[in-house]
Amino acid sequence: MLAAQIRLVMTDVDGTITPGGDVTSPEVFKTVSRLEQNGVMVGLVSGRTLPGLESLAHSLGITGPIIAENGGVARLNFKDGLIDLGYSRQPALEAFEKLRTLYPGAIRGREDNGIRLIDMVVQAKDLQVSELRKHIAGLNSWTQVIYSI
Repeated sequence: MLAAQIRLVMTDVDGTITPGGDVTSPEVFKTVSRLEQNGVMVGLVSGRTLPGLESLAHSLGITGPIIAENGGVARLNFKDGLIDLGYSRQPALEAFEKLRTLYPGAIRGREDNGIRLIDMVVQAKDLQVSELRKHIAGLNSWTQVIYSI
């Protein structure tokens, strides 16, 4: 049976196992526990920070990989170091500074940027994503605006 061959389940966090913020339901705890007890590692994938995902993984008893910051940061498990994916935070910093220069007072970084390793969350007051994208296009191949808050 194919299901018996599954050894890893990766899940998104926001809107998936935490439908309304940071709280998971008892059903999520039971499901994760059952999977882990049956030899299926569970891992997390999210745009959240690594420390935030590690905390959630610990509380759920998850032993699988953690992929944070929209794919920019990865760890196979709590014991291992980070996997070098070849990304740098420099492009995000450059894009952030360019946008802050172009739109003084309208661009700010989110509080958790201080613990992010690769990406940055930029909050843009009264600006469309398309407008932001236009100004950072061509800066480098890794910089992009995913969505606007």
